[in-house]
Amino acid sequence: MSKNFAINGDLLIGADSSGDNRSVRAINPSTGAYLEPAFAIASEADVARACALAGEAFDTYRSVS
Repeated sequence: MSKNFAINGDLLIGADSSGDNRSVRAINPSTGAYLEPAFAIASEADVARACALAGEAFDTYRSVS
Protein backbone atom coordinates (compact mmCIF):
# COMPACT_ATOMS: atom_id res chain seq x y z
CA MET A 1 0.00 0.00 0.00
CA SER A 2 1.40 3.35 -1.03
CA LYS A 3 0.26 6.73 0.22
CA ASN A 4 1.21 10.19 -0.92
CA PHE A 5 1.67 12.75 1.81
CA ALA A 6 1.82 16.49 1.35
CA ILE A 7 4.52 18.27 3.31
CA ASN A 8 2.42 20.20 5.78
CA GLY A 9 4.57 20.25 8.90
CA ASP A 10 2.67 17.53 10.75
CA LEU A 11 4.61 15.13 12.92
CA LEU A 12 3.82 11.66 11.56
CA ILE A 13 4.47 8.72 13.86
CA GLY A 14 3.21 5.42 12.53
CA ALA A 15 0.00 6.30 10.73
CA ASP A 16 -0.93 9.10 13.12
CA SER A 17 -0.39 12.84 13.14
CA SER A 18 1.03 13.86 16.49
CA GLY A 19 2.65 16.75 18.34
CA ASP A 20 1.92 19.07 21.23
CA ASN A 21 1.10 22.22 19.25
CA ARG A 22 4.65 23.61 19.41
CA SER A 23 6.33 24.32 16.09
CA VAL A 24 9.47 25.63 14.47
CA ARG A 25 9.90 27.50 11.19
CA ALA A 26 12.82 27.54 8.80
CA ILE A 27 14.18 30.91 7.73
CA ASN A 28 15.35 31.87 4.25
CA PRO A 29 18.93 33.02 4.93
CA SER A 30 19.00 35.49 2.04
CA THR A 31 15.79 37.31 2.97
CA GLY A 32 15.18 36.47 6.63
CA ALA A 33 11.62 35.48 5.73
CA TYR A 34 9.97 32.59 7.54
CA LEU A 35 9.24 29.61 5.30
CA GLU A 36 6.04 27.61 5.24
CA PRO A 37 5.00 25.30 6.67
CA ALA A 38 5.82 25.40 10.35
CA PHE A 39 7.01 21.97 11.52
CA ALA A 40 5.73 20.27 14.67
CA ILE A 41 8.19 19.65 17.48
CA ALA A 42 8.34 16.13 18.93
CA SER A 43 7.94 15.58 22.67
CA GLU A 44 9.85 12.90 24.59
CA ALA A 45 6.75 10.72 24.38
CA ASP A 46 6.58 11.21 20.59
CA VAL A 47 10.22 10.14 20.22
CA ALA A 48 9.71 7.12 22.49
CA ARG A 49 6.67 6.03 20.47
CA ALA A 50 8.52 6.47 17.16
CA CYS A 51 11.45 4.41 18.47
CA ALA A 52 9.14 1.67 19.73
CA LEU A 53 7.36 1.46 16.37
CA ALA A 54 10.68 1.39 14.51
CA GLY A 55 11.88 -1.45 16.74
CA GLU A 56 8.70 -3.41 16.08
CA ALA A 57 8.99 -2.92 12.32
CA PHE A 58 12.71 -3.70 12.03
CA ASP A 59 12.58 -7.48 11.55
CA THR A 60 9.84 -7.26 8.93
CA TYR A 61 11.50 -4.41 7.07
CA ARG A 62 14.91 -6.11 7.18
CA SER A 63 13.52 -9.13 5.34
CA VAL A 64 12.13 -7.08 2.42
CA SER A 65 14.87 -4.53 1.81
